[in-house]
Amino acid sequence: MTLNNIATATYEEAHLFASFALKGKTDKAGDPLIAHAVRMADLDLGDDHRVLSILHDVIEDSDAILGFDHSTRGTLSLGGLRLVLAPEVAWALKLITRLSSETYAEYIGRVATYPLAAAVKITDLRDHLDVHDAFILPASLRKRYTVALDRLSATAVKP
Repeated sequence: MTLNNIATATYEEAHLFASFALKGKTDKAGDPLIAHAVRMADLDLGDDHRVLSILHDVIEDSDAILGFDHSTRGTLSLGGLRLVLAPEVAWALKLITRLSSETYAEYIGRVATYPLAAAVKITDLRDHLDVHDAFILPASLRKRYTVALDRLSATAVKP
């Protein structure tokens, strides 16, 4: 089932896809993983930012697959569900998904090259660094995220 047949998925369609893809998945605090993405999207920093925010963990944390067609639109697929993405959002989603072959520093450097990906990763890091519920971020992760946030804030290509 295709959720949309237009070049740009709406936030509602992206939220439905992410909810399906992340169903039953939890974060380190035991909260539904989708809650993190919703907090990011709720900042309402623009339509593309909201769509990418809600989808940013989907490829890493589910079996969803991102493909591209001849027009560079992206299609996110999981089971029989498909979501068509605008080229900007699809490329940013590809960049914000960490490859298993790269170091975290390489990953952050790659994300910094694309304004939408960098903006959403900054939002992601800020949310992780914020205290939610009873989970306390280990010092090593806090340092890693702080360094990445500083690097992205200083070097990311500006829109």
